[in-house]
Amino acid sequence: MQHGLLASSCSWILASPEKAPAYIMADAGYDVWLGNARGNRYSRAHTRLSPDEEKFWDFSWDEMASLDIPAVIDYILLTTKHQQLYYIGHSMGTTIFFACMATQTKYQSKVKAMFALAPVANVSYIKSPIKYLAPFASVIEKLMELLGEYEFLPHNDNFTKWKEYVCTTYNFEELMCRNAIFFLTGFDAPQFNLTWLPVILSHNPAGTSVRTVAHYAQQYNDGKFEHYDFGKEENMRRYHQTTPPLYYPTRIKVPVVLMSGKNDFLADPKMIDMQSKISHYFKKASAMQDKQVHLPHSLPPSDSTSILVFVCCLRLFIVITDRMSLSNLLMDVLRQLVSLICLLCTPYPSCGQ
Repeated sequence: MQHGLLASSCSWILASPEKAPAYIMADAGYDVWLGNARGNRYSRAHTRLSPDEEKFWDFSWDEMASLDIPAVIDYILLTTKHQQLYYIGHSMGTTIFFACMATQTKYQSKVKAMFALAPVANVSYIKSPIKYLAPFASVIEKLMELLGEYEFLPHNDNFTKWKEYVCTTYNFEELMCRNAIFFLTGFDAPQFNLTWLPVILSHNPAGTSVRTVAHYAQQYNDGKFEHYDFGKEENMRRYHQTTPPLYYPTRIKVPVVLMSGKNDFLADPKMIDMQSKISHYFKKASAMQDKQVHLPHSLPPSDSTSILVFVCCLRLFIVITDRMSLSNLLMDVLRQLVSLICLLCTPYPSCGQ
């Protein structure tokens, strides 16, 4: 089971045992393995490099697809002595699977079937306001580099406490945080358990590289499912061509079930329809709820993709204010300003309460 962008293996267990997907699968008799993408809070070990070094963060989801998923599959099969496994991916967990299987076809025989929750390959059809940040991706990436920030939204205890304070101190701020999530991923209040919000915030975001996020922005700008674009000169050195190579899902011969919500702003049904027509191996399934959003099925919204922009703006405040030594009073003003902006920009009735 492979989590989505900025999340971790916690995505599959942040719920009661009768609702958390990992527990449900284990109770059904499956041998459950939970993957962690490189760079998140549980996947930061390296034989030579430290997370404090720039070189450590020299990766996007390309490397997760070409190196990490094959390593995970081989390790599981070697340990269990099985010949094949089932793969369940959510959001970025589907992206890296598609990229892996499209380029390393020998691994297709090792996967019996793949279940894609809110699948993401070509992101041209997303409805989320996140798309308006895509044109500025390269500028934001350079800005983060200038600030010495190569890790994107890392797990930080102080930041976690600040998020919990912002989102749980007052009722209207709790609703504001929930509605900010819906504004980015699609509206589905009945499927959101507010009592889980502090738990979700304590585990998310789990961090990734700035390049991983920039890679998705490049895809939206170019409208293609392709490798990371380093620029003509570096592309020539790495890929032996001036443009990044494309990924071809048509090469995938693994049975794939595509599942998404009709109200998903990030994995739009149009994109799912397009993917389902790529190959007869790809089959589309209806969502459990007509208004399901971009969150793991049968799970509270623990995937950090859903709170990307909200926590991103909070994190940016932290980075900047750490360097400017702003007063506590001004920090409080900034916090209230964020609350006001989210309230004004979130078209959800309960927000006004």
